[in-house]
Amino acid sequence: MSILTDMWKKIFSIAKLAKKFDKPLDIKILSNPKHEFVKTLIYIYSMKSFVFSEMNRTSRLKLVNNIMYYGAFASALGFAIHCGNK
Repeated sequence: MSILTDMWKKIFSIAKLAKKFDKPLDIKILSNPKHEFVKTLIYIYSMKSFVFSEMNRTSRLKLVNNIMYYGAFASALGFAIHCGNK
C-alpha cells in the first residue's frame, strides 16, 4: 500500500466513514446532497490539504499514474456536484 492510500484511509476515518470506505457508491447516494458521504466529499475537497492541489495538478498535467489515487474521488465529486446543480 502506498502512503497516499494510507492517507485516504486516515481522511475517511477522521470523517467516521472508514467502515464504509470499501462499499460501492451508487447513484442514490451521490445524487443526494444531504447524504453524509456527499457532504464529506465536498468537505475533503475544500479542506486545506493535499487533495485539492494534487487532484487539480493530476488533472491539469494528465498524470496517468495518479489516477489510481484521485480518479475515483474526482469522479464521485464531479457526479455529486453535477447532481447538485440540477
